[in-house]
Amino acid sequence: MYLRCIYLLLLVALCGCSTKIVPIQMARVVQVARYTQNYKFDNDEQARNVFMKVVGPKNWKIIEDHYVFGDVVDDMMQGRFVIEGRIIFTLSLDPQDHNKFYIDGFGKYHLHRKTTNETMLSADFDIVSEKAFALSDVKKKGFIELEVTKNYTRYFAPEQGNYYHKSPLRFRLFIKEIKEDVYMVDYNRKHDVFIEEEVLGELEFKPPYRHMVIDLRSLQYLKDDY
Repeated sequence: MYLRCIYLLLLVALCGCSTKIVPIQMARVVQVARYTQNYKFDNDEQARNVFMKVVGPKNWKIIEDHYVFGDVVDDMMQGRFVIEGRIIFTLSLDPQDHNKFYIDGFGKYHLHRKTTNETMLSADFDIVSEKAFALSDVKKKGFIELEVTKNYTRYFAPEQGNYYHKSPLRFRLFIKEIKEDVYMVDYNRKHDVFIEEEVLGELEFKPPYRHMVIDLRSLQYLKDDY
């Protein structure tokens, strides 16, 4: 990153302040982040319905057959289920419109049950921007919503099959403006996780933070003739 900054400064110095000479790929940011996530439910019925949507009805049936459901839900409600994972984001400006950007990425997590010290399942997930985010919307709302598709692998009851189920979730990441035209994920906040329109938990980034900074102070130097 340091060498990239030196390269950009040299280009600007050599070519003049008003010249669009910086290739668009130089405005791409890659972020690696570690996080934890808890579950947040109001009652047993909500926990059952939401978790069934997350893992799929066939996998949920195996959970109910394998565990005492009340114990599982109690652990969820008391924060004894925790997700630990890692995400790799790529943030890219739109080549034609530098006031818009895309976020794509992927990651993996494990679901850990503290009461039994058991890893119950893992998930691989993808983040794909179907459409660009407008910087004006982010500034107005203060958050970005990422569409996340997950596929789970279950570790308990190995004699039963692992049923394929893609779970569409949504991460709402809160963004703060740290100075004019400079934005960053708010690492001091917990970020909502949705399935459909229902909040199922909160995501919290863990240190060391590799701060995802969106610095828009020098957009005039970026090429836009793509």
